[in-house]
Amino acid sequence: KWGGKTHPVYFKIPVTTHLNADEFDAEDDERKLLYVAITRAKIGVYLSHSETNSEGRTQSATRLLEGLGEGIIGDAATEKFEGEFVAEHALMAVHTPLPIDSTLLTSVLRERGLSATSLNNYLRDPWNYFYRNVLRIPEVQAESAQFGTALHDTLRSVMKYRREHGELPSTTLLKSYLENELGKLSITPQEYVRLHERALVALAQYLEHVSSSLPHETKEEYKIQVVMKTGNEEFPEILLTGQLDRLDFDSSGKILRVVDYKSGKPKTRGYIEGTTKDSTGDYKRQLTFYALILSLMEDDRYETREGLLSFVEADEKGKIHEEAYSITSEEIEDLKEEIVRVVNEIAHGTFLNEPCNPEKSEYCALV
Repeated sequence: KWGGKTHPVYFKIPVTTHLNADEFDAEDDERKLLYVAITRAKIGVYLSHSETNSEGRTQSATRLLEGLGEGIIGDAATEKFEGEFVAEHALMAVHTPLPIDSTLLTSVLRERGLSATSLNNYLRDPWNYFYRNVLRIPEVQAESAQFGTALHDTLRSVMKYRREHGELPSTTLLKSYLENELGKLSITPQEYVRLHERALVALAQYLEHVSSSLPHETKEEYKIQVVMKTGNEEFPEILLTGQLDRLDFDSSGKILRVVDYKSGKPKTRGYIEGTTKDSTGDYKRQLTFYALILSLMEDDRYETREGLLSFVEADEKGKIHEEAYSITSEEIEDLKEEIVRVVNEIAHGTFLNEPCNPEKSEYCALV
């Protein structure tokens, strides 16, 4: 708003501190600034103002233009532009295909492969996969996600201590592990206090529940990389990766099951399996993915079809929920077929010409 009675001050620059306040003309200073802005145009410039304000009062052009002289500025007819202008259209983004070469997708896919998370991202909406797993755009983790990370990492330390000492750590040591993990998060002091209390209560209840059922030996945060044949001449094999929260073994060193920790409200089996309206079956697919990559290790000690989703936080009644699944050969074969389909679509950039679904992806504004 040029030439108004009030002048908002966004930040102060002491360029006029040497001037006498009585000699400084604020309006003339603003006029000069406006003239500088106008003269940035190489051919011409259109200046516009509304006929009325929000209260219906008549508006006029800024008085700062009065000294420009004849022939410098004049009125322009706006009827044609007013007739063509549609506010809704002006606010809508025009879709133009992203200039992405499918060879970029192929290169990233060969190098990084697929994990359970990246596969689930793609199946929910391919643009989720593109922005999260191909471009890896920086994102601020929500508080719930940061809380889940702290729980996972604390449990990793707890289980490592138990494996090395034959017993669970004391409450004091547990608290120390937790505080170390919470200290790594980008949270406020108030959030720290709240999450500390929530996590300590959750971990105490959870460890009391599982203490009697823990196996002879465990491995935490177990990383796997295997290769799966696709039967496709253009893309004959795909790297599959995983980082498993916990592997349970019997006394002979044979794996019993894969355990995946989950934070937040315990989920029903319907939600886990994707049979409810608000679920895509990501949890069950994750367990199936783990069974698949373990079978591709070609080591009988690590082959298992047993998976356990272990919800760390108790329900409203203080009960800990754990949902066990035995993955079938049919489920593994179905997942293989789905992976081959996804690999083929990514390698050929099929989804690049597909619209983004705002109900399934938060990146549609970037497409």
